[in-house]
Amino acid sequence: MTEMLSKELKTYEANAESLLGAHEAKFVLIYGDRVLGAFDSQMDAITSGYRQLGNVPFLVKQVVKVEVPLSFRICRPWAPWWRCAYGSAPRLKRRSRKPTERSPNRSPRRG
Repeated sequence: MTEMLSKELKTYEANAESLLGAHEAKFVLIYGDRVLGAFDSQMDAITSGYRQLGNVPFLVKQVVKVEVPLSFRICRPWAPWWRCAYGSAPRLKRRSRKPTERSPNRSPRRG
């Protein structure tokens, strides 16, 4: 996907200083070598992108001073859900059963 949006990413990097000054913490819509607008929410930027451009690849990126890298796990469709959530099978605590003393007034259970 990065190869697909490389032109848009270069446009963002070229305009980063001016975008930081004018639109810090907003979401910008970039298509090709043009910045089409700045929006308060990511959803507004995506909606505007589809309305203006249609179903073509475009970039919506938040304007920030420091980029925070995101990491995520790749979950396989055949893996159990806990592998994706915890990384391995969850460890269950076993309760140790303590022997209970029956009161002398009670008769033993019959069953």
